[in-house]
Amino acid sequence: MPNLSPYFDLNDEARRLGGKLPLTWVKADSASRTGNFGDTLSAVVAAAISGVVPRLTSSQAETPRLAAIGTIGQTLRRGTAHIWGTGFDPKLRAFGDTSMAFAAAPDTRYVVHAVRGAHSRQLLLENGIHAPPIYGDPGWFLPRIRHPRVEKTIELGVIPHISAMAEKSVHATPRPEQTRLQVSGTDGVKIVHTFHDSSWSGFQAKLAELLACRRIVTTSFHGLILADVFRIPCLYFPLRNAPGHEEIPLERGRVGLDSRMADFYAGAGRRSLHAYGQPPKSTTDWQAVMRAVDAHYQPLTHPGEATLLEAFPFQKVVSIDDADWQVPDALMEQLPW
Repeated sequence: MPNLSPYFDLNDEARRLGGKLPLTWVKADSASRTGNFGDTLSAVVAAAISGVVPRLTSSQAETPRLAAIGTIGQTLRRGTAHIWGTGFDPKLRAFGDTSMAFAAAPDTRYVVHAVRGAHSRQLLLENGIHAPPIYGDPGWFLPRIRHPRVEKTIELGVIPHISAMAEKSVHATPRPEQTRLQVSGTDGVKIVHTFHDSSWSGFQAKLAELLACRRIVTTSFHGLILADVFRIPCLYFPLRNAPGHEEIPLERGRVGLDSRMADFYAGAGRRSLHAYGQPPKSTTDWQAVMRAVDAHYQPLTHPGEATLLEAFPFQKVVSIDDADWQVPDALMEQLPW
């Protein structure tokens, strides 16, 4: 068996697993067979880059493993955790009272190759964990994996955070109290949730729905960055007391700003994030929202894209120089959906 990683511990563990990549991610619920697009991205991207099927590994395993996409760094405990593009929640930890502020878990070795953004790195440095200034969410590579041509049939896609949905289902609808998410169905505005059938075909169907949007507003972190990387005009859509456009400074710990978005966009070199705020219990003027998107969207080119790929701690079968990575369907169908 050829070497799968230049890191001895990861290589040995991959060999022990029969040539599979030990990866920690939030897998789809096996009973409902419903996955969340942003969580599933971790396995999809790791497989595409390595050419190897991931093996789901606990965040608290004794064995070496890789953590990639998601705000899951604070859940890691025991053994050696390799970190690549992962985010950390500063308000949580993996030991003792887990609701306390983040601290390095005991009996845990953190090997940081890259983090999601500048705020995650600062948190690690404050806790004595070495972290290089290599930033990015690996979901940024999705257009190289699949970029189908899709007709734009949705004038405005509204992507809520999963907590705003009434159930975890591919047929999910917003909670009744989410008045701001009410749509008529006749004005080109559609609620596009991030749940998908737990399969490669289901994942691709959800991607096609996202790409059918001419514009996107969202409280979903991956809804926003995927809109950006696919060059779909987009704005953050936070809860506010009054409706309207605002430009939010990307300050660490700022109230009213999703910490995941602040982390990622600060790491990408942005100083602020454009948004359209809307009260939760008021109907939304979707025409005003679309005008705001058209007026304030700023395309993003991530300056650390090549460095992020280079930092991937397994052997790579793709190149940053290639726009299309030619990932076979057969590989993706083998993922533990």
